Amino acid sequence: MATALSSFLPFVLPEVPGCPGPLAEQRVLTACIEFCERTQYWRYESDPMPMEAGIDEYEVDIPSGSQLVSIIDPIKFNGAKIYGTTKELLDKNESDDWQDNQGDTPFAYYNKSLGVFRPVPYPETTISDAIKLDLALKPLPDATTVEDFLFTEFFQAIADGALAKLFALPGKAWGDPTMSAHHAGLFDDAMNKAATKAKSGFRAQERYSKSKAHFF
Repeated sequence: MATALSSFLPFVLPEVPGCPGPLAEQRVLTACIEFCERTQYWRYESDPMPMEAGIDEYEVDIPSGSQLVSIIDPIKFNGAKIYGTTKELLDKNESDDWQDNQGDTPFAYYNKSLGVFRPVPYPETTISDAIKLDLALKPLPDATTVEDFLFTEFFQAIADGALAKLFALPGKAWGDPTMSAHHAGLFDDAMNKAATKAKSGFRAQERYSKSKAHFF
């Protein structure tokens, strides 16, 4: 199930008389994307991937209708937990030939691009289902629906985020910098609390289901 962006409008439009519905929906979507980026609240446990002999980079597989925010450390690679680093740190701290080394128990990985990572060292054996990833996701910029939790748990926060953006628009009859700052503060506070909850493993509530593809 997913929630239409229009579901948020009763919490937004009464505050900004004259604002067109499509513009309000666009700002709702922008708030949803920012919320997911900053809190990493939308989590997804990907299907296990094979590690493949001689393959030094792996592309992250994400559900349709989503964008990747980040890989959540640690990843599980052939039974080991490994953490992300940077190529610059590896160049500085490892031997000059570190990129050529192979082995089936990497000690780190780094992102070659947002959705592509490289284990260090890279595998010399093929093993099925050896790579397990937890990912943080966000909606696409052309989405018309969003994950249910953004509405059921955070409708007011998303409304505040949308209102902060709408009140900040110059030249609009409803424009109000003071109200924009007020709602931006509420939105920031909600995101900080949600980020803390996500980092704690969502322990405050135990009702989340992997079948929803955003909690584990």
